[in-house]
Amino acid sequence: MLKSVHETLFGAVRKIDIHCSSPNMGGNMQDGLRQRLNIFDQSIPISVKLSADSVNFVMIHYSKGLFRPQHADVLVMS
Repeated sequence: MLKSVHETLFGAVRKIDIHCSSPNMGGNMQDGLRQRLNIFDQSIPISVKLSADSVNFVMIHYSKGLFRPQHADVLVMS
């Protein structure tokens, strides 16, 4: 119940994009995230997008809530 109230007020994770230069690294990160999110929610899509840059990052997209607009957070890996 608290989770649905929190999602209504602040939004929820809508999808996760992994941007990396190596398919192996992206696959390993995707598997690790799926194992961790399996406890909470299996419906969050996680995609791996290959990039030519040497910067690896994860982008977490959030839905809109009453107190927070739709947005994305970026976690730089290297």
